[in-house]
Amino acid sequence: INNSMYFSNLAAGTVKVLDCSTNIVTTTIAVAVGVVNFITYNSINNSIYVSSVSFDSVYVIDCNTNSLVGSPISVGNIPQQMAFNSFNNTLYVCNSNSDSISLIDCNTNTVSDTIALPIDYLYPYSILYNNIANSILFSCRYSGNISDCYCFNIDCSNNSIIGLPFFTGAGARGSAFNSTSNSVYICN
Repeated sequence: INNSMYFSNLAAGTVKVLDCSTNIVTTTIAVAVGVVNFITYNSINNSIYVSSVSFDSVYVIDCNTNSLVGSPISVGNIPQQMAFNSFNNTLYVCNSNSDSISLIDCNTNTVSDTIALPIDYLYPYSILYNNIANSILFSCRYSGNISDCYCFNIDCSNNSIIGLPFFTGAGARGSAFNSTSNSVYICN
């Protein structure tokens, strides 16, 4: 983004902007008092979205001005990782303690829908967008054995969970999608 890297400073409630040509932090953006967790880039509106577990909200930073825009967007309890779908300009937010996924319409920066996890599944955490299948993949825990993690798919054409979950192992915390090989990588 503008040859810059944005990263959250967890406990300080800030996002720092690093100039990649000089490797110097050029800007510190005060987001919220408390914990800011994860950030995601929206390539359509050139904005950074920041989840705040302290206020159960998502904040928006305009990358042209490196400043906050609008009001915080209220989502579910303890928002974690987020995934941006460039096809429908929607941000999908894992709400760990609400056992749900909030959908933010990035045209209006408002919550347009909330998807509840199936019964017996909780704490969604890791999430990614598959641009080949136009789907969201997220990991969560199983209540029968809290250390077991499973992944679900969301069909982005109707925002519904499709198919059966698949077991990923214990503690799935991060994931990435490779569009060249149509493969998903999950860290346990």
